[in-house]
Amino acid sequence: MPRPYSMARRAQLTAATRERVLRAALDLIVEVGPDAVTLQAVAERADVAPGTIYYHFNSRDQLFAAAYDMLRLEWEEQKQWETTETAPAAQLRSLIRSCFRDYAQNAPLLRVILRLRGSRDLEEAVARVRARRRAIIAEILRNAESRGALCLPLARAITITYSLTSFSAWQTLVEEQGLSPQCAEHEVAEFLVSTLFPSSSR
Repeated sequence: MPRPYSMARRAQLTAATRERVLRAALDLIVEVGPDAVTLQAVAERADVAPGTIYYHFNSRDQLFAAAYDMLRLEWEEQKQWETTETAPAAQLRSLIRSCFRDYAQNAPLLRVILRLRGSRDLEEAVARVRARRRAIIAEILRNAESRGALCLPLARAITITYSLTSFSAWQTLVEEQGLSPQCAEHEVAEFLVSTLFPSSSR
């Protein structure tokens, strides 16, 4: 019977190898584009045997989805949107800061991976990211509604906030309108706070 410490060590090594493979895939997606990424190339970049890739992932689509999921989990684990403030305006500003800084950090990858179509695994991974952001928004705005601070119907407020905190909104402001990431973050935050909580925007 394997000793507990050896099993734990084996699990750690397996997780580390999986992460190395996922980061290699993310790097290659940015460098050569998703169409040119092969499992063999990922194996070479991660310095693992090709069989290791197939041990963890059944297909390239599954690999891409897992890589995107890793980014989502990292964002969630950091919990940068959390704040000790209880005021909805402060909570919303904190969420926008977290989202927009994540977009700025991962823009080259997100720009490519969110354009991919035809992969059910990846579409489900993207849906999980979006659902998590919507859930956090809904929690903040329900808090505002319970305090009598929300001046729009809840469902409409969630939809507007969700749209303006998306990567596509960030792209429009930063890449098309030429705003700095900091300016885009500030303008979206102030617009939403003044629109949703006009009595507490200051």
